[in-house]
Amino acid sequence: MKGKILDYSIQSSSGLISGEDGKRYKFSNTEWKSDKAPKINQKVDFEANGTIAKGIYLETSSLDFDAETITSKLSNVTDSDIVNNSPLSWYFTVLKKYATFTGRAKRAEYWYFVLFSTIASIILTILDAIFGTLSPSGTGLLSGIYSLAVFIPALAVGARRLHDIGKSGWWQLIAIVPVIGAILLIVWFATDSKENNQYGKNPKRVA
Repeated sequence: MKGKILDYSIQSSSGLISGEDGKRYKFSNTEWKSDKAPKINQKVDFEANGTIAKGIYLETSSLDFDAETITSKLSNVTDSDIVNNSPLSWYFTVLKKYATFTGRAKRAEYWYFVLFSTIASIILTILDAIFGTLSPSGTGLLSGIYSLAVFIPALAVGARRLHDIGKSGWWQLIAIVPVIGAILLIVWFATDSKENNQYGKNPKRVA
């Protein structure tokens, strides 16, 4: 059943939920299944046992995560937040170039972005499991939002990486070809930078 927290006391570790059936249900911390502390007006899902609420989970919409917030925070990253020449700096470089499909990207920029994006996705999937926002099919709310947030920069850095070896960014579409497409892209993404070409100077030569 869905409901909303009407009251919660830290001292007594108990509270009151208003159910969608119009009835009120008492609950204790032992039935609270989220890592976040209960707050008044939070929307929850729970099982009613008489006048007691059991197995209480935060409703998905109550989690303070959305693609717009993530994108906004990423776009506000400044150079002072980045350690120059560190692996993590390449990840933030890609985010700062959010939808830049022009220019070139060397291997470090592309592969460190892939590495840290993969790590972030794994961590968010674990959080989805903890928060109960992981669907039976294995799709998570937080990991899904992150994937949407980095979809465009991932395409953009892929295009720049292909530019770096003299190929059009449109070659990323070859990924729709089963197996062969993925293999070709991996080989191209792993190919070293070429000298100056129509997409710009060799990024390895630029200071």
